[in-house]
Amino acid sequence: DPKSAACFALLRGKVYEAMENLENALSWYERAVHLDAYCHEALERLVGSHLLSIEREIALLKGLKLHKEDEWLRHLYAAKLTASRSSDENPFAEAVPEERKGGEVLGDWRVRRQGLRQGEADASG
Repeated sequence: DPKSAACFALLRGKVYEAMENLENALSWYERAVHLDAYCHEALERLVGSHLLSIEREIALLKGLKLHKEDEWLRHLYAAKLTASRSSDENPFAEAVPEERKGGEVLGDWRVRRQGLRQGEADASG
């Protein structure tokens, strides 16, 4: 059962993280997400670690086995990974399709990100 295997992979990742063996922890978190693309806790740990290379992050996104109606989740994961980076580049553009089911085009991520930053500036000023 992939969901059970993902839970055990997540647990192993947590054990390795507690032992400060981050490379093994990252590998097990990646395995958990590959086994169950809906294992958001493993993804949160991967994003929070800031230790994945861009290549590994892109491979992670491309390798997600999502149902067609859940492609939005790939966009969410890409947004979380992009937000964890300090640059304005979007290294995940090739890993995330531009269109969703029904042909609705997602807005340009830079415009959305700039709007969020503007809202933060307005709120603090």
